[in-house]
Amino acid sequence: MKKTILGIVLLSLTACATSYEAGTESQQYADDVHRISMRGNHFSDQSEAQEYALLKAAEVTMDSGYRYFVITNAQDKTKTRHYTSPETTDSSTYSSAYGTSNTNLTASLYGNTITGNATTNTQVYGNSTTTSTTKAAQLHTYVSPGVDVLIKTYKEKPSVGYFDSEQITKYLGSKLNPDRWGKTAATKKKKFNYKALGKAMLTQ
Repeated sequence: MKKTILGIVLLSLTACATSYEAGTESQQYADDVHRISMRGNHFSDQSEAQEYALLKAAEVTMDSGYRYFVITNAQDKTKTRHYTSPETTDSSTYSSAYGTSNTNLTASLYGNTITGNATTNTQVYGNSTTTSTTKAAQLHTYVSPGVDVLIKTYKEKPSVGYFDSEQITKYLGSKLNPDRWGKTAATKKKKFNYKALGKAMLTQ
């Protein structure tokens, strides 16, 4: 059961390009039970979604006067939308033309009278080329990630499967919510190790 919950949290959480404040919310069910919700859009990044949900859970835990939390349930709320763009055709035409013109003059003299004739021959040649490019209809898939996580908070360290909210806010607070946690050099240099954390949850 613990492996299933952890898998949903670390794999089903998908990215959220919205801001931290707009992408996450919480609802309290009891003194030590909260639901964390994360909703994103199709510009999302998976690692950001994981960080958003973890930080929100950690902040809720600390704001409630606790330090540790355990994920007791998680539901994937990701939505997938498909859109087919129509077929389009672009055409371009190139035209060229050239011609020749010849004039022949003839004249005759009879006594004091001159008679003449002029003949003009004109020929025009042309060419026209049309090029068409057709772009086939394309299927586009947009994924809007979402997840609901139910957590139980603890003041004392649980025996197994827990998250330490102080550690999470240390590494993610200034990155995702600098208005509350400020910016620190340590946060810029260090990256949260989700694999190690997940392994620790399963082995403790």
